[in-house]
Amino acid sequence: MREITAETFARLLKYRLSRKHRYAFFLGAGCSRSSGIMTASELVRHWIDEHHRHEGTPGTASAWAKGHFNDYDENNPAAHYGKAMDLFFPTPVLRQLEIDWQVGDKNPGYGYATLAALLAHKDLGPQCNVVLTTNFDNLVADALYLFHRRRPLVITHGSLSGFARLTSEKPLVVKLHGDAHFSPQNTKDETNCLDYQLESLFARLIQERGIIFMGYGANDESITNTLRKLSANHVQLGIFWVNDTWPTNEFGDWLESQKAVWVKHLDFDEVMFLIGEELTLPKVDSQRFDEIVQNHEEKFKNLFESIGKKAQQPSATKTDRALADRAQKSTKGDTSPSALHRQAYLLPRGPIRTAALRDAVKKNEDSALLLGALAAELVEFREQPDEAEQLYRRAIDADPNNAIYLGNFANFLRRTRKRDDEAEQFYRRAVESNPNYAVHLGNLASFLADVRKQYDEAEQLFRRAVEVDPHYATHLGNFASFLTDVRKQHDEAEQFYRRALEADPNNAIHLGNFAIFLSEVRKQHDAAEQFYQRAIEADPNYSVHLGNFATFLDHIQKKHEEAENYYRRAVKADPSNPNIMGNLARLLFATGRSDEAIALLDQATASVRAETDSAVLLELLFYRLAHDHRIEPTVALREVRARLLAGHRSPGWDLTANVERAREDGHPFPDLLAAIAKVIADGEPLSSLDSFPEWLESGVEDGTGPG
Repeated sequence: MREITAETFARLLKYRLSRKHRYAFFLGAGCSRSSGIMTASELVRHWIDEHHRHEGTPGTASAWAKGHFNDYDENNPAAHYGKAMDLFFPTPVLRQLEIDWQVGDKNPGYGYATLAALLAHKDLGPQCNVVLTTNFDNLVADALYLFHRRRPLVITHGSLSGFARLTSEKPLVVKLHGDAHFSPQNTKDETNCLDYQLESLFARLIQERGIIFMGYGANDESITNTLRKLSANHVQLGIFWVNDTWPTNEFGDWLESQKAVWVKHLDFDEVMFLIGEELTLPKVDSQRFDEIVQNHEEKFKNLFESIGKKAQQPSATKTDRALADRAQKSTKGDTSPSALHRQAYLLPRGPIRTAALRDAVKKNEDSALLLGALAAELVEFREQPDEAEQLYRRAIDADPNNAIYLGNFANFLRRTRKRDDEAEQFYRRAVESNPNYAVHLGNLASFLADVRKQYDEAEQLFRRAVEVDPHYATHLGNFASFLTDVRKQHDEAEQFYRRALEADPNNAIHLGNFAIFLSEVRKQHDAAEQFYQRAIEADPNYSVHLGNFATFLDHIQKKHEEAENYYRRAVKADPSNPNIMGNLARLLFATGRSDEAIALLDQATASVRAETDSAVLLELLFYRLAHDHRIEPTVALREVRARLLAGHRSPGWDLTANVERAREDGHPFPDLLAAIAKVIADGEPLSSLDSFPEWLESGVEDGTGPG
């Protein structure tokens, strides 16, 4: 047979994989040794030593063994594994309990972590994602999940073999002798032959692959018998036997007949190290476990906040209050940052919780957890932004790779500080720190879509976010809005809206957004009204959907009195929102109540931000032009002209009622007003206004009209 070193094998494997060859790994007990699981030989010696000691008979354990196993070979105890099992653990339950004891609490060692990196690799994984094993442990599956967030399909019994798909890219683990928790096959009779369904699956899996045997003792009759049934060229891509010795039994004869290559190296971890280096496989770091701890702390905090909130409601039941009391007792006397953090979130939102977090920060000045929580609380209630920024920076200094604080600070920089460039830096740091945290993937996606208009990258991030967490309603709904507003992919958008509402049926934002979608895209106005009502029931003080529903009632359903009621509720909920105040003013102007409308118009104009609310400002200036008797119409016209020349528009907005009211009230140029309304809302070209003398004269003073 051909002999090669482990280094040569690693290079050869890389070459073969580059040529799209496919391989299955066949793992024996030797692979699990560095994970703390004894090999078959070590187990047999261990059991013999234990039973020899229990009986207290004179002589050596080896001599005792020869009395129980006539052909006992102390140089190869593994050959007596089945007999030892039969003797020492005579019932299936005893055997299963012993195996579970031996393998149940073990963690995957270095070799398994590297193998998992290969199985989970985006490009290489599909070529070598099959593991066949006579082991009972779960080390392959554990390594895949713990280190690489992948869960394999594990076949532990012949009846499950039908679920294996030969073309699947998902890692597959086939336990040929069963699982530690499910009827492990140990004795000579049990391992004499494979289950016929597993035998068939085994043969199919290796037919178009090569096999790499690692850590295997070659003592199983069932495996030897199965392989000897195969045709001479069944294993089409070759066989590698990785071990420091060549088997001298029938299995060795089979290897020789198949021209197997002998990789003369025993240690599984060392061989996997060489493979990992040659293939440049990603190494395990602490980030994965930091993420688990961070996510756990966040979920724990959310649980305590939910418990506290329910107990504080007037409708709280005895059970709700008892649960809150139990939560409080669970942290009593515990002064750790985690406990103080959870205690604070049992308290009502606002000054009481803020005070508790301040006190906790004083006791733990370097706790990133508490610093970040206090900063978030201050931001939530729009208090002390300078202090909030300072706290966030301290939290990030204390824990520079914590995605939660990085992402929350990015939100703060974007929404409160309006520092978009710096916000983007921290959004990207958050995603880099935890590439599988859906919250910040979605936040960066929203930022790129709304602020940067980088739609392709935004879509990629949205899809990653909903793949990572398919039940996170916020980004399901945000992605739905992106698909309909930006991509115009309305069918897919509707699917994501419905998924968002499945995940969170009482989310006012997504209920209201879906209502807009049903009304404006699907033209299903009755269904839209139902969703608006559900949105307002879910959050009676959410001004955005109160105002949107009012507009829907006014423009679509023509229920003007009801619309006015909802506009007033929206203004009460958010007295500084210029859009809502302007919409109510529009309705009041159109129905002849100018005095109240002018007062609202002044409030709205004082609140508007010209750089971000351009469409709203244009609408307000139009209402002033149409209705405000305090201002000379030509002066108001010049302001409207300046906005239109700057390219500002408000597509789809209905200004018809205001034009008609202005005409009834004797406006000096109603036809020009009607034409301006069409430019603002209906997409008419600006040049359509050039036929009106008043329009041309309004541009003389600022040099935009004829001289």
